[in-house]
Amino acid sequence: MADIVDNPSKLTKELLRKTLIKYDVPLPGPKARKDEYVKLYKKHLIDRPQKFDFSSDEEVIVVSQKATKQVKVGLKIVFVHCVNIILHQCRGIPAAFVCLFVCFFVSLLQCTNEHDE
Repeated sequence: MADIVDNPSKLTKELLRKTLIKYDVPLPGPKARKDEYVKLYKKHLIDRPQKFDFSSDEEVIVVSQKATKQVKVGLKIVFVHCVNIILHQCRGIPAAFVCLFVCFFVSLLQCTNEHDE
């Protein structure tokens, strides 16, 4: 959000309008004065917290072993349910699809195992 300035009153009405449109801010009527655009700009672009201004270098995601185990258990439950559906409710599914499905879930489980090591 580098194009957001601290003092929007220095911008032209047209630039204010374009910036508000860019950030999906509802515009006032066509006869609105510049000060209305400045108020909207301040309200929606300056006063709100900047959610997207961060660097991936600053944040580290730590996943606990408990969360990893919960993911594995969840994957296994989904796998069992899907296999049950394939075997009992979806007759005539090509064997290649079933093999692809099983390989996909096995690879997911292997990925979660790699994080444990």
